[in-house]
This record gives sequence, C-alpha cells and structure tokens, in this order.
Amino acid sequence: MAEADVALIGLAVMGQNLVLNMNDHGFVVCVYNRTVSKVDEFLQNEAKGTNVIGAHSLKEMVAKLKEPRRVILLVKAGQAVDDFITKLVPLLEKGDIIIDGGNSEYRDTNRRCTELKAKGLLFVGSGVSGGEEGARYGPSLMPGGEKDAWPHIKNIFQSIAATVETGESCCDWVGGEGSGHFVKMVHNGIEYGDMQLIAEAYHLMNDVLVMDHDQMAKVFEEWNKTELDSFLIEITAHILAYKDSDGTPLVPKILDSAGQKGTGKWTAIAALEYGMPVTLIVYSLVKSRKPLTETQIWTTFYWIIFSSRLSKAVRCPGAVSSHPPFNLVYLYLVSALHWLSMMDIVMPRCLQISYRLREITLVLTRMNCCLTLACSCTPTGQVMVEPSPALPTMHKSCPVPKF
Repeated sequence: MAEADVALIGLAVMGQNLVLNMNDHGFVVCVYNRTVSKVDEFLQNEAKGTNVIGAHSLKEMVAKLKEPRRVILLVKAGQAVDDFITKLVPLLEKGDIIIDGGNSEYRDTNRRCTELKAKGLLFVGSGVSGGEEGARYGPSLMPGGEKDAWPHIKNIFQSIAATVETGESCCDWVGGEGSGHFVKMVHNGIEYGDMQLIAEAYHLMNDVLVMDHDQMAKVFEEWNKTELDSFLIEITAHILAYKDSDGTPLVPKILDSAGQKGTGKWTAIAALEYGMPVTLIVYSLVKSRKPLTETQIWTTFYWIIFSSRLSKAVRCPGAVSSHPPFNLVYLYLVSALHWLSMMDIVMPRCLQISYRLREITLVLTRMNCCLTLACSCTPTGQVMVEPSPALPTMHKSCPVPKF
C-alpha cells in the first residue's frame, strides 16, 4: 500500500536526521539502507515512536511511495549515486523523481539530468548545508535540476529548511541541471577559505604573539560578538578552550594536517576554468607548509602593529571594545575580498539560468557570502568600516559556466 510521501536512501547521521526532520513536519518517510540491518536498528532506536516506515529492498520501498514517487539519495558522491540510480530506474515510472542530496560534482549532475530525462524521470541535485544539526532542525537547501520536479518537492523542502528572521525559507529553486550542486560547491569552497583564515589567525597568535590557548579562545569568543559572528568562529573558540584528560589544551596534540573531500578542489578548478582568482581557497588545499622564514616573521610582526594602530580608528557597529584588535581588521577586510571573489563565480551562473536576484540574495545570505564591507575615509583620516548591501559589478567579459 502506498503510504509514504518520500523515501530516503542512506542512513548515516545526515540521512537519519533529515528523516526525523521530515517526520517532525508531518511527512511520512520510507527509509532504506544498503546494509539492511541498519533500517531495523534505526526504526527501533532513533525513529522509535515516529511515523517513519522501513523497507528491506528497493522494490518494497518503491511500492510504499505515493505518486509521483520521490526518492532522496544521501549516499557517498560518485559511483554510489550512479549505482543506486541504475537499480532504481527499472522500478520507477515516468514523472517519478530522484533527488541527490550529496556533495556530487555538478558536471555529474548535468549528466544524470540528461540521462534520466531521456527515460522520462525527473532528476534533482540539491545542496544540503548545515551539517548534522542543520539536517535535524533546519538546513539550507539548494535544489536544481528538472524544474518540473519542483512543484512536487517544494512543500517538503521549504517546510524542513531553516528560515531567516522574516520567516522566509532558506530554500528556493536554484536553476537547471547541476546549478544546485554548483552553488553548494562554491559554498563549501568559501568555508575552505574561512578555515584557512582562522588557521592563519591561530598561527599568528600561537607562534608570533605566543598567546596561550585560553587567551586565544577568549579572542575568538569576543570576535564572535562582532560582525565576524559565525559557526566556524564559535566552534573555534570552543575547540581552543577544550582540555585533554590531563588538563592541558588538546589542540597542540592534534596532527597539523588536514585532508579534503573534493568540493574545495572543484571550486578552485571551476574558478580557474572561468578565470576567477581564488588564491585563498587554492592555498587552503595545500596540506603541507614550510616554516616561516625570519623575514616573514618580522613582516608579520610589523603587520600586526599596523593592524593594531589602524583598528583603533575603526568603528565597527556592535563591536565589543574589549576585544584584542591586532588582526581583527585583517580578518574583516580579507573576508570581504574572499566573499566578493566567490560572488564573481556564483553570480554569472545564477544570471545564466535567469535566477531572480531576490532568490540569489536569499540563498547566499544563508551561506554568509553576501557580506561585503565598504571602506571610506573621513576628513580626519579615520577609517569607517560599515556593512554594505552592494553586489559586485558584472562585466560583459565575465565568463559564464556552461551547463
């Protein structure tokens, strides 16, 4: 008997939380996992007492879906997505919808849209932002693909998505083919740059200013009360203050090396293809670093002194006067340039698919990449740093991604 509004394949933490989110909003979800035992475990534990139902085969799952059938894939990007699509196609009918909610490369989404359209199926590639907590209580969703699918998934997507202060959903239709995954790719690339800035700020505090970890945690805590307020700054403060079992800071004991899942690299590649400089993101992808030379250390030292002097003349709305100012201005200005460079990539793509400016602003505001800073000088030489709603100017020569 068809009773489920939507199916979800992939019961890792993200998948489980998204299922529970949809259940909370009144949707009946049918779940399936390649390791079938995980379906029963989920129903007996996290989903106990909910309206979530399970299936032990794809055929059983499809049979429990209302028409048009809506199937969400939350599996590892790449071959796993293609494998499940291959298995689903014979079980679905014309007009049914497959949604890829993973971090797939947008060209793969382009290909899948074309292939499934020829078979009468509607394919959607959706970015999902917000991590495990966002999936549970309200993610930012960036769906794109076959637009005929949108009326059938809009209610579900916009119901479970986060909302802004005005009550507007952090989800709207992005555009055709791989545009949703393209926007999510750039969003992830921006976070790579953000994390690089945080790492460099940590390096200055730790190796140049020789601050202890409690002092650094306090700095990030104070920064999070200013225009730098963000999830990454917030958790950095918590991480720096975290103590190991012996009472000493944990961070210095962690190997100074990090990998990456691909979206940052894809952003850098796309930027190179479209002629956009994203040097901060490219630098963030480099795993190994050489120690600073003596010249670099002294250059950094003089820059801190300059920043400290400059910041005394900066008026930051809502800023806390007690925060250490030495490289706050640095983070403000470099972050602004970082956002603007990424807007240069996203905007041409959104304009190409006739995406309304209101919707662009909504999606990108949720991703924190609509922030720009306008700097001007007063007659007395003071620097005024104020938020500005201005968007980067588009040039005729600006290359447009081809989809």
